[in-house]
Amino acid sequence: AAWALLEPEVRDARESRPSPLRELQAGVRSAKVRASFAAILFVAGAAATVQLLAPLHLADEGMSDANVGWVFTAAAVAALATTLVLTRVAGRIDRIGTMIGAAVAIGLGHALLAAGLPLPGYVADTVLLAVATAPLFILSYMLCADGADETGTGAGAAMGALNTVWAAGALAAPFAAGALAGAAGDPLAFAGVAGAAALTAVGLARTRRAEAAAAS
Repeated sequence: AAWALLEPEVRDARESRPSPLRELQAGVRSAKVRASFAAILFVAGAAATVQLLAPLHLADEGMSDANVGWVFTAAAVAALATTLVLTRVAGRIDRIGTMIGAAVAIGLGHALLAAGLPLPGYVADTVLLAVATAPLFILSYMLCADGADETGTGAGAAMGALNTVWAAGALAAPFAAGALAGAAGDPLAFAGVAGAAALTAVGLARTRRAEAAAAS
């Protein structure tokens, strides 16, 4: 990422393009691009928290390694099915509204994990969280692309930056969630994600209102 940002601008008779850093500066002027960054950072952290803590909890509850694997296989299949449906209808739905709903669903799911669930409920919640995660993840890319188009930013620069934000969240979240869970138990880590979900939903709602006002 650092190497890409430091690439020079190109200005000659055949080609003229800004540096990646300048393109990124132009892109983040878009509320949609900023919202996509916030949404994908949140969803990366939320998914990583479940992927770290849920298998440990299920194993502590006496579930075999194979059955823990089947839980996450079911979650992956459910997320894939959700993604396939979403890609077919993405052009006909309220994208930001759907992202707000997904953030709220993720927050509720983590709040239930924080409150404590019996084993069957915990398994069902883990699978349903994968379903709720898929729209927020997929639609973040579409929202970023829309914002990049509006600001004239190259799609490659915008998507590269979005991927970098996602990677940062996926890298940092297990350390943070593990530290919180180790210090005070899993409920604190899940409650932290629920709080972040509320902030994400509020931020997306503000973006939606701003876009509606600009359109009118």
